[in-house]
Amino acid sequence: MSARSRIEWTCAVCKEPIANRQGYIVADVLAALDVLDAEQKWHEDHRPPAGELQVLTCRELSTYPPHVSWQVLHRKCDPRPDYGDYAIEVERARSAWDLIWWTAHLMGKNWVPATNWDDVLRHAAMRSGSGDP
Repeated sequence: MSARSRIEWTCAVCKEPIANRQGYIVADVLAALDVLDAEQKWHEDHRPPAGELQVLTCRELSTYPPHVSWQVLHRKCDPRPDYGDYAIEVERARSAWDLIWWTAHLMGKNWVPATNWDDVLRHAAMRSGSGDP
């Protein structure tokens, strides 16, 4: 793997690079499931009457439940190491091909749409030197 294509992950807490076997990309699954429930309720609460066009104010849109953020952490910096979050070891996500595999795998998880996995992919593209297409 060329240095340009290798993804270097940085800890969100200490801002230092994460070596293999020293950290992971992690998301709170229970929080994501709560977001899915909150999104369903939000849509029910904002459903327009039958046959009417839905018009939402900025204030209404601002109440949409926020997604759960994936975090990149050293094991030693993780504030909740025993919580049971979904974790991907950094050494298993060092290339674009790795992230394609993980994206395909995660697409089978019902809670992933309630997370910001797309931001993880954008961040990795920037970190690997790919940037904008």
